[in-house]
Amino acid sequence: MRTVAANSGLYHGADASAVLGQNSISFIRMPGVSGIQAFGFGQAAPHRDYPAMYLAGTIQGQAGVFRSINKGQSWVRINDDQHQWGLMLQISGDPRIYGRVDVGTHGRGTLYGDRRWRLAIPRLSQETFLKSVMKIDTVKSAGCGKGVVIQ
Repeated sequence: MRTVAANSGLYHGADASAVLGQNSISFIRMPGVSGIQAFGFGQAAPHRDYPAMYLAGTIQGQAGVFRSINKGQSWVRINDDQHQWGLMLQISGDPRIYGRVDVGTHGRGTLYGDRRWRLAIPRLSQETFLKSVMKIDTVKSAGCGKGVVIQ
């Protein structure tokens, strides 16, 4: 399968020789993708044989950064309304680590994200982290930003 990204949308090409009787490719526009600023591939998702696709653009009328693991049949938005970085001109998934993506912006530098990070995770206080994650029973504050004393 061949994939071509254009400003007006995403196109998949298939071998059309059976229909046309010659070596040719027929490109079909994928539904839902109405605009692309940047497009790239990355490591395939587990148990998939096609690279993950990343797109900065508009899908179903929603602008954002998206990932597809099924050749563009469906898309998941991987940013949110609080994380818009202006014009994104480059995007590329990491070729070795599924879910990691690099984004190049126009004037705002480069960013990268990883699917393991969640934007909505509440920040834990140091005491809560030590008690709940590290399973430490007694935590006392040393005061004035000096950290905690573990007993």
